[in-house]
Amino acid sequence: MAPYAWQFGVADDPLIPINKLPEYRNYKGRVSYKANKTENDQHISFEDYLSFNDYDVVHFSSHARKTCKLEEEDTKPSSNCRTYIASGIKYEKKDRQELINLIKSKNVRGISLEYGELYFIPKFFSDAYSKVKNKVFVFSACELGQQGDLQTTFNNILQNGQLFYWQNITHPLDAYKAFHNLYDRMLQYGESAPTAFKNMPDSLKNNIPFFKYLKAGGDTEQMYNFLKMATHGNAMHIIEPISFIDEKTKKELQEGTAYPFEGILEDDEPEEASFTMEFLGYTVQEMEDKGMTFSLKVDGNAVLDHISFVPDTDPNDDIEVKGAKMKKPPWSPLKA
Repeated sequence: MAPYAWQFGVADDPLIPINKLPEYRNYKGRVSYKANKTENDQHISFEDYLSFNDYDVVHFSSHARKTCKLEEEDTKPSSNCRTYIASGIKYEKKDRQELINLIKSKNVRGISLEYGELYFIPKFFSDAYSKVKNKVFVFSACELGQQGDLQTTFNNILQNGQLFYWQNITHPLDAYKAFHNLYDRMLQYGESAPTAFKNMPDSLKNNIPFFKYLKAGGDTEQMYNFLKMATHGNAMHIIEPISFIDEKTKKELQEGTAYPFEGILEDDEPEEASFTMEFLGYTVQEMEDKGMTFSLKVDGNAVLDHISFVPDTDPNDDIEVKGAKMKKPPWSPLKA
């Protein structure tokens, strides 16, 4: 979702998954994109924010800030601080009550109506999603990590999954570069979300410099931003990175294409076919824990039936299982 696509333009990072995911078989025809492409657009609704459980991956880009409510005669920094996330849902004064009635009908809290826009505080997500299973979330907005309430909320509701978010102020181009690399690692290399985050270049996630304006006169202070991850339960993969490789051509087998057996008919020798399965991103322990097996049918007849993939227990079958260090192409940052 991109409620501020009109403002961030080509650097709006939800454009990364909308361009990359449809290239993969298990996402074709299953990727949704909602954006406010002009300032007066209203394509994103309140119901959209209640639909996150319908998706495996949720990428959301917006504005956010830490706000502290000060009491009268306060002389010390207030502890009454919260993270406010802009929804992009604008309203006029005459429509305010109708929006309030809609929110009440959904039985959720953690919502603030200010300055003609609907804002979320983290409590909204715990109210709307008491349990979250098997998800990858990307919340790309400024200052989501300053107060710690967003991470606390997602650590409580995530049963299996990861959330990525920014600690401080972020520039759209910095966010675009970081998530471009994160998705490449998860899609091209088959890495799980935590592994991809760990293997990202440090310059894309830590000590990213930015300047914060302190006064209207133009004084600035250099500060630094960090990409953060909240995680709980399993390390999520966003694709099933399995390839079948032709031993002769070393190219990936294509769905729907017939591949011949080698042999001479009526020579009383069995025909042969050799191919390699390549699993990217999965550890041996993951394969064992899930009881991964392999079956093969030829003309509808089972040649191999649920053979244990790992551990490789039968030395007499013609299946060899071995680990290999994956070769990764060098990554070059996106040029602005």
